[in-house]
Amino acid sequence: MNSVHQLDDIFSILFPHVIDICMVAWATALGVIIAEHIRKAEKGENFLDNAALKGEKFLGNVAFFAALFVFGGIIASTLYVCNVIVSNAQREVMPQLQGEIYSVQIDGRNLRNFAPLIADIRKINTSYSRYHHSHPTHCIEISLRTENGDLLLNLARASGNPQEYWVFYPLYKTTSKNDIGKVSTSVLDGL
Repeated sequence: MNSVHQLDDIFSILFPHVIDICMVAWATALGVIIAEHIRKAEKGENFLDNAALKGEKFLGNVAFFAALFVFGGIIASTLYVCNVIVSNAQREVMPQLQGEIYSVQIDGRNLRNFAPLIADIRKINTSYSRYHHSHPTHCIEISLRTENGDLLLNLARASGNPQEYWVFYPLYKTTSKNDIGKVSTSVLDGL
């Protein structure tokens, strides 16, 4: 197991909780600021007339924005880690697709004439420009026996175009839910 697989295992455990952790940290900082303002207001102190209170208000605002910065940093780090895993998955899949393909199964059934499908899958679009207003729908499992080993891909039909498919690589937990690219093919029409 390489380090990216280990990173994927850790990431898949932590990812569902990242937003929760960020929100709790940010809400805690906001709560502290609000509680301090309420405490000062109950004492009848005016924030604008007292230089010391201005300093406390400034520190409260700094804490709020520092928490916001941490929140943004965690989100950015999460996106970066996801991108690292997706890029590594793409680097694993591409050599297998470029090698000789011995057989292809679609949802467990052998596909006799698989050359057109393989030609389309080899044109996988991994650029960021592939994203538009669609989402994956019906999923089809594609199993390939290649000269470089077995390869399992899940192709999910795009909601906006029935001949466009989101490509998922279930070897990683992250890329079983996040696509590694898109392909266009008419070979899977009617499935």
